[in-house]
Amino acid sequence: QCPPEGCRAPGVIDIQEELLWSEYFPADQHGTRDDLLVPNTVKLVYDLTDSPAYRTVRVEGIVEFRNDGTSRKLNCEHLLIFGRVTIGTEAVPWRGANGEIKLFSKRGEIDDGAVVDNDIYLDDKVIFVGGELLMYGAKRDVTWAKLASTADDDDTSITLDRDTDIKVGDRITIAPTEYP
Repeated sequence: QCPPEGCRAPGVIDIQEELLWSEYFPADQHGTRDDLLVPNTVKLVYDLTDSPAYRTVRVEGIVEFRNDGTSRKLNCEHLLIFGRVTIGTEAVPWRGANGEIKLFSKRGEIDDGAVVDNDIYLDDKVIFVGGELLMYGAKRDVTWAKLASTADDDDTSITLDRDTDIKVGDRITIAPTEYP
C-alpha cells in the first residue's frame, strides 16, 4: 500500500547522465531480491549477460539493452516501466542470440506483490508498462508455415509447405490442427 502522502509518481524523463547498468548497480552492492529504481534523470545501458534475480525493477528513466551481439538477460519478479525499456531499435534490430526479460517467483514463497498506486496492486511475475517497452528483432519474411506431412513424436525433422529462414537455435512452435 502507498504511504499516506501517496505513491511515488514518476517524473518526466529528463536524462542528465548515461551509465552502464554494471556501474550504477554494482554486483557487490545489489543482488538477489533487491528492489532497484532507475530514476527519470538516468539512462542505463544494460551490459550484463545475466543478472541476479532482482525483486522489483522500477524504470522511470531509460534502460537500453547493449546491442553488441551478446545475449543479455534481466531477471526480476516485477518490472515496472514508467520510462522506457528498449531491446534493439527499428534501425538496428537486436543482434544478440537472446535479449531476454525473465520473470520469476519462488514456489511456495509468500510475495508482497508490487504496488503501482493505491488502485493498482500487482501480484508476482508482472511486467507493468505505464511508459514504453520497445523490442525489435530480426525481420522475418515468412512468419509461419504449415507442415507438409504429419510430425510424429519420435521424428527428428519436419517438412514444411514453404521455404523459411529458420536457423539452428531458433525456437519454433508446432500447433495441433485437430484434437484426438
